[in-house]
Parts: sequence; C-alpha cells; structure tokens
Amino acid sequence: MTKNGGLMFVGRENELKILNRVFSSNRQESVLIYGRRRIGKTELIKEAIEDFEGEYIQECKYKNYKVTQTVVDQEIEQVKNVNMSCYKYGFFSKSGFDLTNDSNLISYTLDDLYHSFSENI
Repeated sequence: MTKNGGLMFVGRENELKILNRVFSSNRQESVLIYGRRRIGKTELIKEAIEDFEGEYIQECKYKNYKVTQTVVDQEIEQVKNVNMSCYKYGFFSKSGFDLTNDSNLISYTLDDLYHSFSENI
C-alpha cells in the first residue's frame, strides 16, 4: 500500500524523486505526465502530492477535438471519484476549446504551449 492507501506501484522511484524536487523548488515549474490508460499516472500524482502543501493543477488532457464543457465536467468528476481535490484544472487541446468562462480552468492550445516554452528559452 502507498501512504495514501492506494495500491503499491513498482519502478516509480525516479519519477517520485523528480516530482519531489519540483515541488520543493523555489522556482515556478511545470510537470507534464502522460502515458497510456491504466498505467498508474493518477496513483503517481496522488503519492507525490501526499505531503505537498502548495498549489497544483491536475488533469491535463490532449484532445484531437475541441474540449467542451461536458468533457471538462466529466474529467473533474473523475478526479473527485479518486478522492482528490484540485486548486485548478488544466487542459491541452490542439483543436481549441468550447467552454464557459471558469476561473478554475486553465486552457492551452499547442500554439500557446509552444510560445510559452519559446519565450523561456
């Protein structure tokens, strides 16, 4: 069992070390966690934030179609179903967004992401 009562995952020590380094940094940093379904991304996040007292954004998605309010609502419900609470939710989409204005959402297109990274290089 993990600290938060979830199932133990194996081979994630390096990922946890990286996340803990980012969380303890004085700089503003971002982390992107991606992978196939059902490989333990949510468990990794839950374990990493167990002792974290700062603010975090969880549940970023890359979609091949516009992200709608229905998609956002479903993703937020999924996060709540695993007993996590989030300060803000972030979404990536290469096709744009069709959302109501919500201050708890951060939305990025791939162009936004590219420009953000290129400005910081």
